[in-house]
Amino acid sequence: VAQLVAIKGAGLPPAPTGPMILFVVNDEANLTAQELARQTLMESWGFTVNLIAAVAPQTDFDAAVANVDAAYVSEEINHADLDAKLRDTPIGVVNEERSLHFEFGVSDQDGDANPNSDEIDILGATHYITSPFNTGFLAITASPQTLIDNRGNLGTVTNLADLRDGPNALLAQDVGDALWGGGTAAARRVHLPWGGDDFDINTLNADGQTIMKRAIEWAAGMEQP
Repeated sequence: VAQLVAIKGAGLPPAPTGPMILFVVNDEANLTAQELARQTLMESWGFTVNLIAAVAPQTDFDAAVANVDAAYVSEEINHADLDAKLRDTPIGVVNEERSLHFEFGVSDQDGDANPNSDEIDILGATHYITSPFNTGFLAITASPQTLIDNRGNLGTVTNLADLRDGPNALLAQDVGDALWGGGTAAARRVHLPWGGDDFDINTLNADGQTIMKRAIEWAAGMEQP
């Protein structure tokens, strides 16, 4: 019987062991290939993924965040659909969409797109997100992609990495950090160093995936040993 159970369970995704994620997408009933790839990646880590459309009303977001540990915003969405619905949410948020830097209060401007990049410059290895890596340049994609930095005026942030051609590429905000334009972060926020409209999530190499995974864990307050 045990052998039959083992065979029956072969090939199934791992049982959820990590945080519950609210994944913000264009249409939860019709995921794009890029959105599906992100969901599959998160579920491969044992995360539970709930979907919500960026166009959903604020009341739906307020209800959804009560049942999850963190939200993940893909660059696949139209930034105007989400706007500032997650700015003051009491759960952590990991964001890819460079056109939401202002709405989240990280900066006075959108992030800058840097085409044909594949590496970031790790500035410090004491933060949970970057602790597996040495300082210096780190390739995070298998082929050149559009990576993101921010050259505007920032709120209170911890900059964990730059790009070769620009600063402030991997930004973390903790609870209580000052937001640009007023107020403080209600929970942890991470702005990832990728997210151009043509970015292919499938090009993330093992190190890029590690940054994504640890960013979500940190935002959720579920750091792993």
